[in-house]
Amino acid sequence: MLEHVRARSLIGARLQDLIQPTWTLLAGGCHPNRNTEGTVEIAGFRIEEEGRRSRGRMRRFQAVPSPE
Repeated sequence: MLEHVRARSLIGARLQDLIQPTWTLLAGGCHPNRNTEGTVEIAGFRIEEEGRRSRGRMRRFQAVPSPE
């Protein structure tokens, strides 16, 4: 996955919360302040550390089903 995700800094996260309604309207439903990685893990996947990359507010990761 390559996804906009919630900023890790408090200021960045607050800024995303502030622009989110307008951004979502103009960007076809995109939510720049979602905790995408957390949502993927709650859905039953494990994010692999190998290949995980972060640059600004973009993150790339690979998720595989979690062993039960």
